[in-house]
Amino acid sequence: LQVQEWPEIFTTINIVRSLALHHGNLVSISGSLHVIVTSLMKLVDNLRSAVAKNAILAVGDLFLGMKKGMDSEVISTCKGLSKKYGDANVFLGECARDALLRMIENVTATRALSGLLSVVDSKTGEVRGKVASLLSKLVLSKGEELVDTKEFVDGLVKFKLEQILLDKDPEARSYAREILENILVHKLMGKGKMLEN
Repeated sequence: LQVQEWPEIFTTINIVRSLALHHGNLVSISGSLHVIVTSLMKLVDNLRSAVAKNAILAVGDLFLGMKKGMDSEVISTCKGLSKKYGDANVFLGECARDALLRMIENVTATRALSGLLSVVDSKTGEVRGKVASLLSKLVLSKGEELVDTKEFVDGLVKFKLEQILLDKDPEARSYAREILENILVHKLMGKGKMLEN
């Protein structure tokens, strides 16, 4: 993917997308998932927006096709995709959001949470706000799976939630309140435990 001209790169990405959606088992058996994801994440930053968009779509298709098989790639993909989601280019931002939503829907809930928590500290307020919105969607859709997990209790509730509630970015603060509301309304602290400390 790195040495070809952009039309060839585009075609190769389309092949990867088809494999991911229709023949995910081949990607798993080949043992090349990490190499594919690493190459795609480099292309997410391509200056040619059509190539970058197609690479983002391919990562989303990998999440959709490989499901929990993509757990090992969550952290590495979250960084690049969240950066694009917070990008001023709406065209790429929407694609990145959709890919991250596919991640939330298809990988293990704790891996999705770990991936999002790894990028919620971004230096860019726009990115922090967008990641907080995804955390809110994750807690709402998969809160029951997250209850009492170390990632949820220690990672989000005890450590990151307060930080997001106090964020300079109003969007991040708004979604942090939404997360807290969902935790309280749906009693996601488990066994009657409330926030301690």
